[in-house]
Amino acid sequence: MSVESFSLKNILEWGVKPDYSDDMNETIRITNQLAIRSILLGVVFFAVAFFVYPSLQFLLVCFLLNCFLAFIFSVRGNITVARLLLCAPNAVLGNIAIAYLMPDGQPIYASLIVIQLTFFMTPFVLYSYSERFYLFANAIFVGALIMLFPYLNNAFHGDFDTETFKSGYMQYVCFGVILVFLTDSLFLFLHANHKFRERNSVWIEESNQKNAELENARQDIENTLLEVQKAHKEDEKRTWIANGLAQGAAILRQSADNEQQMFDDMLLFIVKYLNANQGGLYLVEGHDDNDLHISLKSLYAYERKRHQQRRIEIGQGLLGRCYLEQETIFLKDVPQNYTQITSGLGAATPTCITIVPLKLNDAVEGLLELASFQVLEAHEVEFLERLSETLASSIRNAHVTQRTQTLLARSQEQAEQMRQQEEMMRQNVEELQATQEEMMRTQQVMATKEANLQALLNNIEAAVVSVDKDYHLLTINKRMREMYRSKGVQLTEGVNILKQLSAEEAADRKEQFDKALSGESFSFTERVISPVTKEPAYFDIAFMPIYDENENIIGLTSMSKNVTEAQNLRQEIERKKSMLEAVINAYDDNILVLDRGYNVVLVNKGYRERYKQMGIEYYDGMNVFQVIAADAREEWKGYYDRTLAGETYAFTLEYKDAQGNPLRRQYAFYPIYGEGNRSIIGLALINRLLN
Repeated sequence: MSVESFSLKNILEWGVKPDYSDDMNETIRITNQLAIRSILLGVVFFAVAFFVYPSLQFLLVCFLLNCFLAFIFSVRGNITVARLLLCAPNAVLGNIAIAYLMPDGQPIYASLIVIQLTFFMTPFVLYSYSERFYLFANAIFVGALIMLFPYLNNAFHGDFDTETFKSGYMQYVCFGVILVFLTDSLFLFLHANHKFRERNSVWIEESNQKNAELENARQDIENTLLEVQKAHKEDEKRTWIANGLAQGAAILRQSADNEQQMFDDMLLFIVKYLNANQGGLYLVEGHDDNDLHISLKSLYAYERKRHQQRRIEIGQGLLGRCYLEQETIFLKDVPQNYTQITSGLGAATPTCITIVPLKLNDAVEGLLELASFQVLEAHEVEFLERLSETLASSIRNAHVTQRTQTLLARSQEQAEQMRQQEEMMRQNVEELQATQEEMMRTQQVMATKEANLQALLNNIEAAVVSVDKDYHLLTINKRMREMYRSKGVQLTEGVNILKQLSAEEAADRKEQFDKALSGESFSFTERVISPVTKEPAYFDIAFMPIYDENENIIGLTSMSKNVTEAQNLRQEIERKKSMLEAVINAYDDNILVLDRGYNVVLVNKGYRERYKQMGIEYYDGMNVFQVIAADAREEWKGYYDRTLAGETYAFTLEYKDAQGNPLRRQYAFYPIYGEGNRSIIGLALINRLLN
C-alpha cells in the first residue's frame, strides 16, 4: 500500500463504496472525520495527563480505544454502531474525567464546560433530522449527563491540583484544544447540513420530473381514450345509418304496389326513426304541362296522420326555395308562428326545420320536410340525404309505371284507329318503345340502389340476417351467407331458414326467433366447433324484433360477430396467470408484485398468509399503501420509487419476535420490464427470513 493511501484525504474515504447510497457514503466520511478528530484530541490530552495527571491516563486510553473502535465500525460500513460509540461512551468517559478533576461542591470551570458542550454537539454533527430518534436520544443522554454532573462529581474524587485550571498554561491549553475541536465540529455540522440541502434539492427536482412524466402519461392515456370513444361513436353512427337505410329499403319494397301506402309508411318510419315531431312528404307535379307545382302527399304530426291536400307554388316559402336550390335547408331557432307562413306544417312552432330534396340525377322528384323540438345531428341529416336518393328513385319508378299504364290505355283506345291511321300507330309504337326504354333505365337505377344497399350490409363487420314472422329470409349479408355456406347450407331470400338447418340447430334457432318475435331484444355468446379447422369458435349473437309503423312485430334481425380471438386471448391470460400464481406459491419466499401505481398485481400464498396473521389482508388491485402505517409510507415509497427508476437492490432488517428472539429478514427489490425491455411496468418485492 502506498504512502498516499494514508493521507488524511484518503483515510476519510475509507469505507466509502460505489454500491452504497450517497447518504450513507457522506455519513461514513463525517463519522471517519469525527473519529479521527476525537483520536487526535485524546492523544493531546493523554500527553497532558502523562505529565500532569497520570491518574487520568486509564480513562484517556479507554477514550482512545472507543474512538478507534468507532473508526473501525465506520470503515466496515456499520455506521449505526460507530456513531453510537462516538456519542454516548465518549460523553460518559469525558464527564467522569471532569468529575475527577473538579473538587466537590465547586462550580465547574469554564474550560471544562467547553468540553461538555463539545460532547453535546456530537449527535447534531453525526445525525440528520431524518434520523431524529437517534439524534434526540443521544442529545438527551448527553444533556442528562451534564445535568447530573454534580452527582458524578460526588461519586468520583481525584487528588489533583485544581489551581492549574484557574490560571497558568493548562487553562489556555484546554481552551485552545477544545475550541479547535468545537470549531471543527461546527464546521462538520454546517457541511453535513449543506450536503443534506443539496441532496434534498436533487430529490425535489427528480420528484418534479417524475410527476411531469406521470402527468404526460396520464394525458396520453386520456387522449387515447377520447380517440377510441370518438371512433366508437362514429361506428355507432355508421351502423345506425346502415340500419335505417336497410329498413327504409324494406318499406319501399313492401309498398311498391301502392304509391300512397308507400308515402305514408316511409314518412312514418322517418319521423319515428329520427324522433321528430312533424313530417311532410311532397311531390313535384305538372312536369308535362305548364302547371308545375309542389303537392302534399302525406303528413304526419304528433303521432296522428293527417290527410290534407295542399298546393305550394314553385319558389314559395322554404319548400319552393329548396326545389329551386336543390340543396338541403336546415333551419334552427325558428321564430314564433314562422312555419305557418313558409313551411305549411301547421300551427306548432318547432325548434328545427329540415327540408331535403328528393333528387335523382339532378332532377327533384319531391321534397321531405321534418320539424322537431330538437336539432338534428350531422349523421341524422346525412341519413336523410342518402335515404332521399332511394326514395326519389322509387318515386320516379312509380311515375314511370303510371306513365306507362297511361300510355298503354291510350294505345288500347287507339287500336281501332291504328288501321286507319298507320302513321299515328307508328308514332305511338315509337313512343311506347321510348317509354319502355325509360322504364328499363329506371329499373337499372333502382337495381343499382339495391346493390349499393346490399354492399353496405356486406361491409358491416357482423353477419346480419332478417326473417319475417314465418321464418322466411328477408335479407342476408355476405358474412352470414358465407358462414352458413361453410356448414354446407345455402341461404337465399324467401326460403324458410329453419328448413335449411339441421334439426338440432333449427330447434335452437326457432326458440331464439320466437323469443325475439315476442318483443324481446337479447344477446349471448355462443361456442361452436368450426367445420373447417375443427377448433372451437366464439360468436356474440344479438336478436332484435322489427316493428312496422303500427308498432306491430313483423320480423326480426339477428347479428353475429366472431369474437374467437378475444375469447382465446382472455382464456390464455387467465391460464398464464394461474400458472404464474402456482409457480410463485411454490416458493418459500414471500413475493409481492406491484404496478407503477403501487397497486397489487400479484401476491403469493406465503406473503398473503404472513400478513394475514397480523390482521392485514392483501388482494389483487388494492393500493399497497392501504396497509402500510402512515409514518412508514414515505420510507417504503422511496424503496418502490428506486426500483421503478430501474435499481435492483436488497437490505436486511433486524428485529425481535414476540418471545424476544432476534430475527433477520432480507427485502429484495427487482424492477419488471415490459415488452422489449424498453420500459419499467412494475416491481417485485421478495422478502425471506434469514434465520
